[in-house]
Amino acid sequence: MIQVLLVDDEPLVLIGMQSMLNWGKLGLEIVGTARNGNDAWAIIQQHRPDIVICDVMMPVMDGLDLAEKCREVDNALPVFIMLTCFEEFNYVKRSLRLGAVEYLVKMDLTPELLERALRRAIENVKKERALRTPETATAPSGLEQYRDRLFIQLYRGLFQDRAYFDGLCSQLGSTLTPLGTPWLRPDSPAGSFPRNSWPPSAPASPTWRRMCCPNTCPAPSPPAT
Repeated sequence: MIQVLLVDDEPLVLIGMQSMLNWGKLGLEIVGTARNGNDAWAIIQQHRPDIVICDVMMPVMDGLDLAEKCREVDNALPVFIMLTCFEEFNYVKRSLRLGAVEYLVKMDLTPELLERALRRAIENVKKERALRTPETATAPSGLEQYRDRLFIQLYRGLFQDRAYFDGLCSQLGSTLTPLGTPWLRPDSPAGSFPRNSWPPSAPASPTWRRMCCPNTCPAPSPPAT
């Protein structure tokens, strides 16, 4: 069963979400509820839920700070679905940067919308579990997903530990080799990565193509003189 934590400072919202769906039919188990980010963090440490449905605005610690705290420990899990009373662009942007799969407005929340968001979250959880299973590392599709996830994490600036990233590169062998890309600047502080250093040209960068598939992509041409 995939475990879910519900976090909202309004008791009626928590009760409503619990009764809104047949959670077991979706393969989900609610492992707890919390009314602020601080209490939620304690439950996350104890139960390690796969999915957290969390209000953005809460006392003590808000939902975005909770998500950021989780990302400092694990780059992918738990998967977050954010709730709010209104749509606010800055909240949406920060939620996406922290890897939230959905941003739902409470007043518009229906069983269909909640189930759709949960199915997206379930898919992400299953992919992440597969990537963490050693035997899947030999499958080409698993390696492609692994590269994609590393790319997204680099984009979001989630890697703060250089040694950890180098270890991931080593596990992939020649499939992923850091070549001094803009995300791995040699002038960065030791053991860390620069945040918000994404260059506009990066998606088409030959350096990135060499980084993700050096054996199949051509090396970049030397600059014109």
